[in-house]
Amino acid sequence: MLLRRNFKVEEIVIYNFNIKSQEMELLFRGRKIPAAYRPYPKLWRLRDKERKTETIIISL
Repeated sequence: MLLRRNFKVEEIVIYNFNIKSQEMELLFRGRKIPAAYRPYPKLWRLRDKERKTETIIISL
């Protein structure tokens, strides 16, 4: 069994992906995810350990 270590993130970046127009727009960049974006399902998530950033793509 592998143990997962907690990954400390210094910056979170959230993008909105518009499925109809196939475009992405930046929604948020900061340290904590705003409560308004939490209920939306994550389409994609990337963690960069070197830069200590987490990129999340959602669809509003």
